[in-house]
Amino acid sequence: MREVTHRPASAGWAPVAGEDPRILVDPGEYKVVCKKASYNRSGRWNRIVVTLEFQIVDEGPFFCQTIPRYLHLPLKGVAGRDSHYVREWALANGGLAPRRNDRLPLSTFYGKVFLAAIVTVTKDSDGRERLSPYSKISRLLVLVAGGTT
Repeated sequence: MREVTHRPASAGWAPVAGEDPRILVDPGEYKVVCKKASYNRSGRWNRIVVTLEFQIVDEGPFFCQTIPRYLHLPLKGVAGRDSHYVREWALANGGLAPRRNDRLPLSTFYGKVFLAAIVTVTKDSDGRERLSPYSKISRLLVLVAGGTT
């Protein structure tokens, strides 16, 4: 068993913030374009979290702000036909729903313009007020450009 050692902190040492604050925009509907997508396994929630990063393309004070859309999948990576991921993937795919065992690549969202509903997140996962609220996309509503619809 290893012995725990304690190091005295030097006078100038302090932890460093790992991230910038998240973006906060007024809630509403905005035109957005998908610029990036990623996924990771969330140990806390025991599922896969897909993050789609969109940029606001509406002219105005929030032009070019990056807003995330979070979608959740079970650990097996199988998206159910009524899931938010399948619904929004089909929207990005020109309204064509996938068939069983079809692969649903994140790249289907890239470069497409959607009308999206943006909301403000004010509470954390424990239901407490957040110190700094942020904005996220709650739903992709319509494919505006970049598809066949």
